[in-house]
Amino acid sequence: MLCCGVCAALALLLVWHYQLISRGETSIEHHINKSEAARLKADGKIFKNPYDFGTKMNFKMLLGLEYERSFWRHILLPSMHLPYGDGLTWRSSTYILDPSSNPKTL
Repeated sequence: MLCCGVCAALALLLVWHYQLISRGETSIEHHINKSEAARLKADGKIFKNPYDFGTKMNFKMLLGLEYERSFWRHILLPSMHLPYGDGLTWRSSTYILDPSSNPKTL
């Protein structure tokens, strides 16, 4: 019985995190974006999350497969590839990182 409860809880967490990743949000951003969307809807405007690039691209960005990296080499096998950017700025729909700042695989 305990195993079923744990499996159900993990399934709910999996669904929750899939939804967050597919929208390009963290859990905090989800609440912020929800209130912003409600505020803008009252003004007759539509809110667009600047970090949402579509489900497929959001997962590629999460896994680091955005720039011609292979799933087999960089996800399943241990790799030493560096993350993109400097950790302080991120690409958004209004800001694109300089491609020269994205290091290639070591």
